[in-house]
Amino acid sequence: MSEPPTDLDTSLAILVLRRAGCTQDDVASIARRSKSTVGDVERWFTHTQALPYSEAVKLCDDAAIKRVIDIDLIPNEQVDKKLLEKVLQITGDDILRQYRVDYLKKKAEETTIARYKEGSHQQKMRELAGRLIGEISLPWIMDSFIVELKPQQLLYADSRGNRLYPPIIIAKDEKISVEISIEGKGEIGHLHKGLRSHLETGGFSGVLDKIRDWRKGGGQYLKQCHDLLAVVMGEIQGGKAKIPNEDVELNKKAGFKLSFPVTICGDAVETASGHPLGLLYEPEALTNSLWLLRYGAFGIYLAQTKKELERYQRMHKKLMAKYASEPAAKGIAELRQKLYNIRDQIYRQLQVFGDMERVPGHCELCSH
Repeated sequence: MSEPPTDLDTSLAILVLRRAGCTQDDVASIARRSKSTVGDVERWFTHTQALPYSEAVKLCDDAAIKRVIDIDLIPNEQVDKKLLEKVLQITGDDILRQYRVDYLKKKAEETTIARYKEGSHQQKMRELAGRLIGEISLPWIMDSFIVELKPQQLLYADSRGNRLYPPIIIAKDEKISVEISIEGKGEIGHLHKGLRSHLETGGFSGVLDKIRDWRKGGGQYLKQCHDLLAVVMGEIQGGKAKIPNEDVELNKKAGFKLSFPVTICGDAVETASGHPLGLLYEPEALTNSLWLLRYGAFGIYLAQTKKELERYQRMHKKLMAKYASEPAAKGIAELRQKLYNIRDQIYRQLQVFGDMERVPGHCELCSH
């Protein structure tokens, strides 16, 4: 069939009604045409040779659909309120998607062309957004307790050298901050600056606000952890005990290990969070005169007698119970949960940014 079976406005009205869910009988009644005419219109519109794609798109122009609805359907007594609500939602794309096999092909081609035109800069923006997701991470609880607030940069890595958490910076004024690459430092700082611009101009400026909130809260969290550790170490050292700043010579030098107060603090925070560590004490005889007290995998005290070991096990257990009920532990647990919630919001928004068909926004490095 090379010609439309009736005038174009009526044909469009028929297609709109069918896309809105009306049966051919209902459409025939509303359009005052025979059922066979309704079928002819659908077959004609579907026929890619009879009606080229460009002409089909022109026929289904949203302005044309609105005109048909206003003139032919709204005044029609058989178009009730419920049907009218459906009709008003119909777009040209809806009709093309239902009837034209070449519609999806054209859309796929457009997407492919858009992806092809997306240069390496846009690809880098997606990659940086993906990396940023992995950076928003607090240290494991046992790595959260900093002993000395001296100016330094703390880096945490696994056995392969892979970074576990973002760098932690301690300034001269003892202020702790968490460093995120989005700040635009380093060799590719210009790219991170570009990503910030894409987020700001692409409707994702709220992500940057959340990252700032998370960084600020992260520094506060680590400072509170340090303060708790200082209190615990102060109580232990009040008895003239000496706690080394690192767990050096774990199996040689008798006395407290740094893990003694750190595990007390860690268990206190986890207990306040509702998830106590619940690790087991395990005495390990290293020699006839040296006993290592372990709390889980942590060596916490090296004793010269088993009786001494048992005494410090009771001390450790007593201090864990004490600090688990302290407001400081509860405050740290609550702040950490708040930071987890902010992190989840950042994750979701960055995933949406990275999954969009085209990289949103623009920056000085790309054409727009």
